[in-house]
Amino acid sequence: MEQFAYNGHLVEDFSLNTVSGDAYHLTEHVSWRAVQRLTDAGASAIGLVNGLLISHPAGRRSSGTLIPINQAIRQYEAARTVAESMNNQLVLCACTNACDARVLTTDDDPRDRRHLTGMRSIDGSHVYCGSIDAAVSRALVYAPYADVICYRTASVNLHEAQHFASVVRASFPNKPLGICFPFQVGPDGASLNGKLVQLGYHCHFLTLSESYLYPGFTQKLPWALFDDGVKTSF
Repeated sequence: MEQFAYNGHLVEDFSLNTVSGDAYHLTEHVSWRAVQRLTDAGASAIGLVNGLLISHPAGRRSSGTLIPINQAIRQYEAARTVAESMNNQLVLCACTNACDARVLTTDDDPRDRRHLTGMRSIDGSHVYCGSIDAAVSRALVYAPYADVICYRTASVNLHEAQHFASVVRASFPNKPLGICFPFQVGPDGASLNGKLVQLGYHCHFLTLSESYLYPGFTQKLPWALFDDGVKTSF
């Protein structure tokens, strides 16, 4: 029995087992088979145009521990294959956790090594120097595979957000930008959202207690969010 979270509520879904193939469609463009393929590829969350948010326990990611760049690219390639099977009626969002990351599982990709300290953690992982520059370097690698490129941060720094946007836009001027950050209520949250939009961030992925993510933007097509954190369990 599969479990999915619908709009923040974890429920057991029977249709994945009782309906085969693409016969059962959640919306005009998205079938259960497509959802399964996206979660198998590593999607952290999937949003449908009817407002339904789908997340899977297997897609839960750690924001402090990174997978190497080459492993992240493989999951984006798999996701792009799914998008093509949907006639590209899917917005693929690639999000890097490198801004706040502290460790990297393996250093087998040379592109990661300039952000390593050379030390190991107790479990053998490589100590990583998370920063906005690390996030930018990964974003530039992921951009060719994604429709939206974004980064995750525990606390929004507008100067860093501006730096990320300017560097990515210099190489990919037409690439939409997104950002994933903790939900803020009241006037301060609205003001922050407005400033981020002015900087070019139109896709806001908001987290609540690090466990629930929802889009703070108007969606015309289904989307899938992938990130480069290590998979964890609830």
